[in-house]
Amino acid sequence: MKCNKLISQTLPGWLYESNYEFSELGKIWVVWHPSVKVVIIKKSLQMITCEVLLPDASNWILVSVVYAANTEDLRLNLWQEIEEVSVYNCNRQAPWIVLGDFNQTRHPTEHSTAASQNVDRKTRAFRECLIAAELDDLNYRGNLYTWWNKNLVKPVAKKLDRILVNELWEEAFPSAYGLFGEPDFSDHAACSVILELDSQKRKSPFKFYNFLLQNEEFLPMICYHWFSFNVVGSAMFRLARKLKLLKKEIRAFSRKNYSGIEMRVKEAHEVLISQQAETLADPTPVNAALELEAQRKWLLLVKAEEKFFLQRSRVLWLVNGDCNTAYFHRMVNSRKATNDIHYLITSEGERLESQSGMMNHCIDYFSELLGGPCDPQIMDTPRVPFQSETLDFLSCLGN
Repeated sequence: MKCNKLISQTLPGWLYESNYEFSELGKIWVVWHPSVKVVIIKKSLQMITCEVLLPDASNWILVSVVYAANTEDLRLNLWQEIEEVSVYNCNRQAPWIVLGDFNQTRHPTEHSTAASQNVDRKTRAFRECLIAAELDDLNYRGNLYTWWNKNLVKPVAKKLDRILVNELWEEAFPSAYGLFGEPDFSDHAACSVILELDSQKRKSPFKFYNFLLQNEEFLPMICYHWFSFNVVGSAMFRLARKLKLLKKEIRAFSRKNYSGIEMRVKEAHEVLISQQAETLADPTPVNAALELEAQRKWLLLVKAEEKFFLQRSRVLWLVNGDCNTAYFHRMVNSRKATNDIHYLITSEGERLESQSGMMNHCIDYFSELLGGPCDPQIMDTPRVPFQSETLDFLSCLGN
């Protein structure tokens, strides 16, 4: 009876579910705003799983909230429940997120005073569960440890709370990340999930993709513009200036021929399928030629797509074989999440997490570092002249 009163006073109009039928303490509460649609799928002592439809979203997601038991035998039941939900989601094919207090570390490094780097039985069982359920940690910001024992003599910290997602979640929310804050009144850090980064547009650096070399028109285009540029100066200056001018032409060529590569591959494949049906229905030389041309265009685009994601994923150890575009795509998202700078700490100890704040801090830092007074000894260092072979090589490149 107190639950209804508490919700009505603190969050009027909101809805909630709990697992009091499994625990007198009500270990888990799931609370949501009426604009969010929630359907409870399964409840137990250690987990509540529900399907969620967010406002303005067209597809449902699967959310599992976890509060694991302190004992190993009960946690084994939780691991089994997670695997069962994974089997259930095989038919649903929904983005799935599992978050909460797992009361179990995944790596020895997640223990502040780990006696050994060996993996014990409890950790191994948790790992096997995550492998079977195809779950992995969502990229997060905040401290590694999320709990400590409040012991002044022998303080111990562990990562017991985590946010796990499946591959479909990473595809649906590529910019999502977890946020672990401070414990405040609890002994566990609060965790939340941010689905989208701030919308400030970032200028991306120039990148050359190898699939451009497959296009028969690319190298003639490069030669035409290279010799048409009228640049005067030293050999090194001409080389650098021409390379810089080529960026614009390469971007325009790539945008014209490969912009939206995934959509182009899909459209080319649909054209090929349609033309194959035409050829089978009416096998004339004209239809045959149209089908072969459609196949040529599709193969050109699909190979470019695979090379594009292969280069971005930097998975260089895979041997040639069937197309691995889907795998490369996942690796690209994984690298993007791993390489993202989540926060910076200034020399004064201020923590910067906004994109604009981090960008301004970097500009100020390097402006001061590179724009400060120069050491006279560096200025007095005699210059080493280029060897004649180097000058000849640069002259050839400039020409």
